[in-house]
Amino acid sequence: MKNIQDDKKEMEELKKRFDDLCFKISSKICIDIYSYQDKHAQKILHDYGRFVSQFELYYETLIDLIRGVNYIEKKDWPQHGGSQFLLVVHNLKSLFSAFDRLLNGYYEDCFILCRPVIDRVNELIDLRERTTIAHPKEYWPQVIKDTKDIITMIMEVEENKGNWKESWQKIRSI
Repeated sequence: MKNIQDDKKEMEELKKRFDDLCFKISSKICIDIYSYQDKHAQKILHDYGRFVSQFELYYETLIDLIRGVNYIEKKDWPQHGGSQFLLVVHNLKSLFSAFDRLLNGYYEDCFILCRPVIDRVNELIDLRERTTIAHPKEYWPQVIKDTKDIITMIMEVEENKGNWKESWQKIRSI
């Protein structure tokens, strides 16, 4: 009958064999993918190096700005200001991941990762609009009665049923 010590020895021997096997086998497919990524990144850097440099500069500036805003006293911010700030911070990682996917030739992944960033920007705009609707005394009553009228105005002008100036005057007089 085997004892526990022999079982441990056997398990350690098996583990060592599996580890050795994993280091000896290399996946040709994975190596080809890494090679493609390297070649594509070099091509992008060669052909579009200015874009890459601009992205890196603006991304770094955005990070520095966010870090700076992090230390601002927020007690005077509007009620939604903190959540807007968190939405921006949360999307920085997605934005950089999208850039990385673009450099490595995965364009579809880049677009997929950009979508949440675009959605957050739209949410920020929506939060701002909700705030202006929620605080009519401080914002819009002297300009328009309802922010939905702006959408009506845009649709009318785009459908050639009016011009900007006439539509704006109509909204202001409602």
